[in-house]
Amino acid sequence: MTSGASLDARFWAALGFPLQVVSLKSGGSGVKCIHLGDNFALQASVKQAAALNAEGWNLYYEVNVSSKVGQRSTTADITHLRAIVGDIDAKCGRTIEECREAVGQLPLHPSFVIHSGGGLQIVYLLNGRPAADESNLKTYEAIGRALADLVDGDAVFDAPRLMRLPGFTNHPTPKKAATGRTAAKAQVETATGEAFTLSDLAAAFIIPPATATKARSLGDDLAGGLSGQSSGFSWFDLLSPADKTACLASMLQAPAVVALADTSDGDPSPNWRTVLAACARSGAPDAYALCRACLATSDRFDPRDFERRWNSYVNA
Repeated sequence: MTSGASLDARFWAALGFPLQVVSLKSGGSGVKCIHLGDNFALQASVKQAAALNAEGWNLYYEVNVSSKVGQRSTTADITHLRAIVGDIDAKCGRTIEECREAVGQLPLHPSFVIHSGGGLQIVYLLNGRPAADESNLKTYEAIGRALADLVDGDAVFDAPRLMRLPGFTNHPTPKKAATGRTAAKAQVETATGEAFTLSDLAAAFIIPPATATKARSLGDDLAGGLSGQSSGFSWFDLLSPADKTACLASMLQAPAVVALADTSDGDPSPNWRTVLAACARSGAPDAYALCRACLATSDRFDPRDFERRWNSYVNA
């Protein structure tokens, strides 16, 4: 059996260089950054990190590659994408075994699963470290959102995200300690080390229209993106033009959306304008015709008002 220490070392090696380790003082406001540029810096940096950890500092790594040295990174500092991650806390009655069950139901097994001391963290390594350009960042975030939805996890899909570094103690904050949490070592539970392309992960996690129509409730989920009730709508942006039209057509047939056609301007959001705005900005080739047909089912429909508002949203 592979030891926990060996798996932790394998994880460090898989992350590669450059790597920025961020130390945060448990229950305090201190921040210290350790930049690892190559193997020569590794041994001394590990000792420095261990010393800080022994003094109560929590150790994290920056998920993606940054141009920043010695300071925490922002999105603008990220140059290349190293991994897509997920975070499932064992809290609010959720057990660690239930967290493991959620991981076991994912369409692709993660490159690494880390027991953080308070839950599980999922890591999908990216093959070739794609550039952090606008297109890749958009895909990256959409996959991360979809992953969080599948495991009912935290929102950790931002590019400069920090995640728990295995091999070191997780010191709970005073607030967490008050709930019964105790210090625990973060460590790798499982490791395949497999790397994936963004396309691999998009195909696995971003649900195509045909699957969505069969497997998900249009009224409660897909239609929520148009009715303003859901924020998990970013996967739609990654569909092909033809698939956008097909999916939009299905959404506009959902009762939850059709009902909005008969709401008035005086009604609280979401109302029919929510549908019009979402369609106008959707990028679906047939969005205009589909939206007009949906909203025209209401006696309140005003063609001139529709045209004015449509042009306003399209040109916004």
